[in-house]
Amino acid sequence: MSTELPALVSRSVTVPAPREVVWRLISTNEGWGAWWGPGSTIDARPGGAMSIAFPDGRRAAGTVQQVDPPTRLTFTFGYDRDDAPVPVDGSLVELTLTDATDGTGTIVRLLHRLSDEGLAALHEPGWRYQLGLFRDVVARANFGPDLTDHVDQWHAAWGMSERDERRRTLLTLLAPDTVVDEPMATLQGPDEIDAWIEQARAHLPATVKRSSPVALNGAHAMWSWEITDSGANSTTSAQIAGTAIARLAPDGRFKTITSFWLRTPPGLPSSVLRDQPG
Repeated sequence: MSTELPALVSRSVTVPAPREVVWRLISTNEGWGAWWGPGSTIDARPGGAMSIAFPDGRRAAGTVQQVDPPTRLTFTFGYDRDDAPVPVDGSLVELTLTDATDGTGTIVRLLHRLSDEGLAALHEPGWRYQLGLFRDVVARANFGPDLTDHVDQWHAAWGMSERDERRRTLLTLLAPDTVVDEPMATLQGPDEIDAWIEQARAHLPATVKRSSPVALNGAHAMWSWEITDSGANSTTSAQIAGTAIARLAPDGRFKTITSFWLRTPPGLPSSVLRDQPG
C-alpha cells in the first residue's frame, strides 16, 4: 500500500516515560481515548478497528495493520463521511517507539503516508497539535499519580532532623546526578544536597511547604512554596516564599530543581531583579 501513497508527513516527539507506558496509550481503548477524545477506540491487533471521534462530531476510522509491542503500530486512516479528502482506509499511519539514548524517555516517530503532497500539507498541522497533546497525556499518565506527593516529600525532607530518614527520602526522590539550584548554592547529587540541608537547618530552621497546585508540562513541573515556620527565635519565616521548577526523569525522580526566592526578608538573597537607583 505504501507504494501507492508517495506523500509523507513525518514528525517525532520525545515523551518523558518508558516505552511500556507509551505503548499502553496507543494500544488500549482507555489510552487511545485519553489523547484522541471520548468515544475514540482501537483494537490493537491485525485487522482490528480504529476509530477517532473528533470534538466537532466528525469521525475518522481505519484498520490496524501491524502490531509489534512495545515498538510499532500501523493502521489505515481516513474520514467517515461522503466528502472526505481521505476516505476510510485511504492512508497509512505508522507509530514507532524507541528509547531515547540520553535517558529522557521514549522517542515517538510518526509517519503518515498519503496519496499527494496537498493532503500531506493539510494533515501536518493536525499531527503537530496531536503529538504535542500526546506528550502531555503521557506525562500526566506517567507522573501525575505520584508527583504532588513527591513534591511534598521533597519539602518535608528540609525539615527532617534525623539524617538517616532524610537520606532515605532523598534517595527515593532524586536521581544520582540531580542538580538543585538555589540562589545561595548549586548542588549536585543526594550527598551534597543532604549536606546542604543539614547546614541550612542550622542557620534557618524552617518548615517548607508547597503553597500551590503542581503544574506539569511534559517533563517539567512547577509549583509555589513558602517557609511557614523558622523556629522560636526567628520571625522571618512568614516573609519567605518562592517558586520551583523541576525536570523529571522518566522514572519520576527529580533531575533538576531550580528555586526562585521571590519574597525574602532583608539579609537573604532574592531572585527578583530590583530597579537600580538612578
